[in-house]
Amino acid sequence: MNIVVIGAEKTSTTYLQRFFKNNHDAILADVGIDYVFAQGLAKELVECSRTGATSTLLRDFEADADRLLISEFFYRDLGSEERITNLRKNLDPKLEDAKIVLYVRDQVSWLESFYSTSLRVGGTDRFQEFVERMLIRNRTLNYFDNVNLWQSVFGERLKVFEYRGQNLVPELFALFGKTAELDRYEAPATVNSALVTVKQDLVREVNVAARSFEGTEPIPTFRKRIVRIIEDADIPGSKLRADDALRARIIAHYGEQNKRLNAQWGTQLSEGDD
Repeated sequence: MNIVVIGAEKTSTTYLQRFFKNNHDAILADVGIDYVFAQGLAKELVECSRTGATSTLLRDFEADADRLLISEFFYRDLGSEERITNLRKNLDPKLEDAKIVLYVRDQVSWLESFYSTSLRVGGTDRFQEFVERMLIRNRTLNYFDNVNLWQSVFGERLKVFEYRGQNLVPELFALFGKTAELDRYEAPATVNSALVTVKQDLVREVNVAARSFEGTEPIPTFRKRIVRIIEDADIPGSKLRADDALRARIIAHYGEQNKRLNAQWGTQLSEGDD
């Protein structure tokens, strides 16, 4: 069996990548799951999906094993039937009949978490502004429409599950028909976790200040160093939570999409008022 996890972002994909890469040899020996990774592979597959080219990094396999490939870039960056079809053309010769697995996350929780990511890369919006911009510009959270697009190419090979903060490693093992004995493997450190609100405010102020010096060569590197210091600092605080009005706004925006997805896939995303 072969499985390709296509995302979405903020559903523990980075943790999964590090877990299966760090424990590659042990997992392959124990249960016969071969985690497929190569420097630049996911980005090359995305680019090949855009151009129609053939991947040079997705290698031939010799050992008799199940294959696992993970990249949130696939769901995030491939937004047309043509590009998804081109991805399939590259995957099928190497990962025959692979199941395509998508994890979705409730949009309120996703936006609360992704706000920290936006700040880490230089964002200057306050949370309300960030949410309003995402509702207008970002289509990746329109899960039902996107799932139908992927399903039009992969059909019944597509599987959709909901991420609620659980450890996905046992779930992936189970999809292969395997049992995960997690205490046998090295657990990577938590990655890309949301910043507490105090740290978010500090990072945003650093980003605002850095913007005023745009064009000055040392500033981007200097900004990243300060942000890293803030991230590593022992500053207590609570995680960001959308207030009731903003939560209602988000749910109202995605409610109809979620209702249809829930009916089709058994997920439990927020639907709002009837």
